[in-house]
Amino acid sequence: VGGLIEDFVAATDTGLAPERYRRWAGYVLVGAVTDRRVWTVIRGGRPLYPNLYVLLVGQPGVGKTNAVLMARGLVETQPHVVLSPDSITHERFIEKLGEQADQVEEIDGELYRRATLALMLSEWGTFLRQPDNDDLSMLAQVYDSGDYRAETIGRGVDSAENLFISILAGVTPAWFAEGFPPNSYEQGLPTRFCFIHGDETPFGQVPDFDFRENVEAATNRLAHRFHKSLSVIATLRGFVPWEEMAGKRLNKWKNDGFPPLPQDPMLRGYSTRRALHVAKLALLTAVSNHPGELRITEPDVARAMEVLIEAEPDMGKAL
Repeated sequence: VGGLIEDFVAATDTGLAPERYRRWAGYVLVGAVTDRRVWTVIRGGRPLYPNLYVLLVGQPGVGKTNAVLMARGLVETQPHVVLSPDSITHERFIEKLGEQADQVEEIDGELYRRATLALMLSEWGTFLRQPDNDDLSMLAQVYDSGDYRAETIGRGVDSAENLFISILAGVTPAWFAEGFPPNSYEQGLPTRFCFIHGDETPFGQVPDFDFRENVEAATNRLAHRFHKSLSVIATLRGFVPWEEMAGKRLNKWKNDGFPPLPQDPMLRGYSTRRALHVAKLALLTAVSNHPGELRITEPDVARAMEVLIEAEPDMGKAL
């Protein structure tokens, strides 16, 4: 398969985070580095951007934080990506969007505003403890990378244009008891998330403690390894077309009924967006695997379907 994402999975194989966590962290990482500068289309000419909302779900100690921090460490090497603090409240997030709305970028001789932000959080519950409907509605709206306008009592109006929000966060199953309202799984914010579940690693497979190297050395080594690849991705711009066979592959999956369909009733709303998830993953696979020949190929679509379908049987465990 190759490409930056699979290289990231291999380079972070320390036994401290499940492979599935690391792969999805790699996809969010690549999406964040594109920074709303590449897009594709699958319906009606509407731009589809490669931002993802991913929650790594598992019991404490499974490796959620390790996966998030490894991806976060690489995002920190890209000065053009605005990264949220590891611990941020919803209120501060709204303020941050308003601050980012002042960004102006020139593309093809034209100036336009944009507000991009990567949320890479070791604890999702710090950001949304007991979210209300306004919180959920806001995050659902900004997922589509449009504009957002919010009125607040203290500050008046916060608005942001051309949003691009990526989310990678760790959360325990217990959060869901009071997190997303049950009725929101049909058409609300949870339909936009990929819930990536990880099982606890048996103690016998956990690596022995290593006392020889400090954290900074390991982080620097990872950053050095991926600096060139990430820098290339950061330069990419524009529309990413679909090769004919890639489009046929996605349409065949649709015409066949998107098999295999998740069986958990809590994922019924999520299932309506599976084609969008696959299209975003296919775009990110293309960016990762062949940035010098930027188009979506049939192998990109096949890989995107494989990654999503591999994770789906365990998504119900997360909920």
